[in-house]
Amino acid sequence: MTYHHGNLREALLEAATDLIVKDGPQKLSLRATARQAGVSQTAPYRHFSEKEELLAAVGQRGFRQMHQELESRMNGITNSRERLIQGGMAYVEFAQKNPHLFRLMFGPMMAKEEEYPELVLSCQDCFGVLLAVIAEGQERGVFRQGDVEVLGTAVWSTVHGIAHLALDGQLPPRKEKKFLSVAGMLRAVGDILIDGLAAPA
Repeated sequence: MTYHHGNLREALLEAATDLIVKDGPQKLSLRATARQAGVSQTAPYRHFSEKEELLAAVGQRGFRQMHQELESRMNGITNSRERLIQGGMAYVEFAQKNPHLFRLMFGPMMAKEEEYPELVLSCQDCFGVLLAVIAEGQERGVFRQGDVEVLGTAVWSTVHGIAHLALDGQLPPRKEKKFLSVAGMLRAVGDILIDGLAAPA
């Protein structure tokens, strides 16, 4: 891999992401990242003083990618209910495609806001996509009124739990043949969840 002046940081992030996707964050090091990027072993230290800084930056990059995929999946859909379901599907699919990266993004560093504020902010930006859909649905009279963050947390917690169950091989339920796919399971759960969000008739 070669890079031009000014984009060394992005080259390192791309290399680190590739390594994490393949082997997980435990085996990542600044030296291995340098080898993957095709740069000198000292090059990463121009941007990252330690492995944890690199991991946080990779997590932030992951949230930007997730944000784009959520927006892309919901683009052109005007039905608030369907937008929410499609956003949930995009979230779970992102986790399934990037299991190591997904676990890193929501790992222990998320609890260290003072150390990694940009990582936390990038996560909040993704959460903002969900909040915007709910607020939009409230304005249209589709979803019940109430604190948007509280409603959003309920939705996010459910979808995030489904994503982890899928990654752990627990979905679809092994003894249940009703759902042929995680997507089918997610839509069924989404219908139940959104019925709970629905505005009173």
